[in-house]
Amino acid sequence: MNINRQKFFVSMVGLIIFFIAFESTGLSTALAATPPAVNDLAAVRVPQPAPKSIVGPAEVFFPNFGQSIANPLLRFWRMNGRYDRFGGPMAKPFTDAQGHTVQYFQKVALAYFPEFAGTSYETRTYPIGRMLYDQQTADVKASKAFQPVAPSPNTQVVKFFPETGHTVQQGFLNLYNSTGDLFMWGYPLTEEYTLVDNLGKTWQTQLFEMGRMLWSPDTGAIIDPNFGTEMAALNNVDVSVNLNANNLPAYSTNLWEHWVDVNLSGQYETFYEGDVPVLTSLVTTGTPNHATPTGTFHILRLVANERMRGGSVGAGDYYDLDNVLYTMYFTWEGHALHYAWWRSVFGVTGSHGCVNEDYNTAYFAWNFLTLGSRVQIHY
Repeated sequence: MNINRQKFFVSMVGLIIFFIAFESTGLSTALAATPPAVNDLAAVRVPQPAPKSIVGPAEVFFPNFGQSIANPLLRFWRMNGRYDRFGGPMAKPFTDAQGHTVQYFQKVALAYFPEFAGTSYETRTYPIGRMLYDQQTADVKASKAFQPVAPSPNTQVVKFFPETGHTVQQGFLNLYNSTGDLFMWGYPLTEEYTLVDNLGKTWQTQLFEMGRMLWSPDTGAIIDPNFGTEMAALNNVDVSVNLNANNLPAYSTNLWEHWVDVNLSGQYETFYEGDVPVLTSLVTTGTPNHATPTGTFHILRLVANERMRGGSVGAGDYYDLDNVLYTMYFTWEGHALHYAWWRSVFGVTGSHGCVNEDYNTAYFAWNFLTLGSRVQIHY
């Protein structure tokens, strides 16, 4: 009886500590360190959005813009770059003549295409660049930048598109390739030309089917931050302020569950915001003799800079490691997500049961997850 009471007491103490930790908001500041290079993830299969997350809102309000975004446009916006890629919502959604749901943002417009339901083209950028091109006068279209050029071989700094007879070069090509290429931008409709904006600043610019790029010596190549706004005005789209009469929740990433899925078979982990994958990285997990446990866990304890000791000298597996940054324990037995500064290769087993991460991933996890965040581990 005394032994049972002792076990009960220990269990209750552990449960109380967990709930106290879960309510804690005063996280210590993680120590800085020089990050090593991140592993090449080109060979990693990016998993499909996991269906087991807590369901978040299907429509949210953006107070700073006076507009709301609803699924499926909201989900696409969240998955593919958010403010950096698209900007904030600048207009109310509407249905075009072809039955597409369209909404304008600061940089682009997004649309839902029901005829492509179930494919990757179901939701994507809308051809407002093509619209601008079609509205140009004959004199503008006769100018040099709008004329097709002679075909040329593709290189690392120049790509020729026979579909429109135009090239994308240098910084614009890097931006094109890194922000969705053909799927997000469509084909180039012009060569580079000079544009003077409303503030009198001179830019090099290039027009694409789905958007416009700008370049200047002080910014380099960027997505035109005002192209969607300008096209909304040009096309007389309703930009009147939405007063949020339906009391939609204000947009915050915290509206959706932040959690991580660890795949032991593939030796990678994927961080999710609700059902939207945010980051996938290679990891190193436990060997057969020190297996990483499977199941559903939650972050129990955070240590910004940990000293880890374990194993046995006699067994040849003893270790004593300082400066183990961004340690996030998910079992009381000592299993944790953490930075492994002693590793240069990830994607294979080799730990004592922890989930070893490169610096950038561990730093991301430290900021993305918190006490109580779900850790899903499986083969």
